[in-house]
Amino acid sequence: MRYVEIETISFTDIIGNQYPVKEMREYPVYQTLFEIKIEDGDYIDEIASRPQVFGEGSEDQAYLIFEHNIVAIAEADWDLSKIKKLRIPAQNLT
Repeated sequence: MRYVEIETISFTDIIGNQYPVKEMREYPVYQTLFEIKIEDGDYIDEIASRPQVFGEGSEDQAYLIFEHNIVAIAEADWDLSKIKKLRIPAQNLT
């Protein structure tokens, strides 16, 4: 549902083929509830389902953690092993 309202635009590649893509989306700003240390092999969806984070069955809330840490994740070239801590957002916006 996060992407339904985002405008679809056309992307034209170097050959001239056009593809429908979604316009860039602004990431919401969350308040940080706490930080959690990340270990090698941790996955954001597994972290989201931990009891102290969002609880069992909350893997679908991983996007909140991802969005709240998007700058750090991008700066680490999408490699979570380069990140020491993740910020956990204070509110669950679903």
